[in-house]
Amino acid sequence: ATTPTAGKLGQALNFDGTNDYVDVGTGPTSVNSVSFWVYPETTTEYFVNLTGTTDFVWVNGGTVTATGFSSPTIYVDGVVSSTLVANRWQHVAVTTATSENASNLDMGRTSDVDYLQGKMDDVRLYSRALSVAEIKLLYQSAQSQFNVSPVNRLTKGLVGYWTLDGKDTNWTSATAGTAKDIS
Repeated sequence: ATTPTAGKLGQALNFDGTNDYVDVGTGPTSVNSVSFWVYPETTTEYFVNLTGTTDFVWVNGGTVTATGFSSPTIYVDGVVSSTLVANRWQHVAVTTATSENASNLDMGRTSDVDYLQGKMDDVRLYSRALSVAEIKLLYQSAQSQFNVSPVNRLTKGLVGYWTLDGKDTNWTSATAGTAKDIS
């Protein structure tokens, strides 16, 4: 079952890669940026699913992919890159000029069948494409904070924010939970 664990910012959630995920349900209708911290245990993992089956962020063989996004720009650790490695905390952000509808939002699962083995923290959705400087700020915000989720950073256009801290997560079964949106 998914369990709270030490995160990059405050607490994170640990996913077992078999059946653990957070089901948000219907999310924001206009998403242009997705941002989160992840600690994948392998180089093929599944992170954030916006629609249930067609629009999601995952990594395949160490390359981050934004399936279903229109002309996405992918950032890893504050710079344009799509390379992710296993067993290390990394910040991932995806921006697009074309809004996505988070009609069936899940964290730690994509296509309703593929699951994350690793940890996830500080998931954010924005209704605008973040700038390079803003993405770098989100990445750098974790460098100076310890055991604190920076809830007051980059709030313009913030339409969904899940700290994944223990107090913000409600488990609805042994493998699924809901997370409090504090945007």
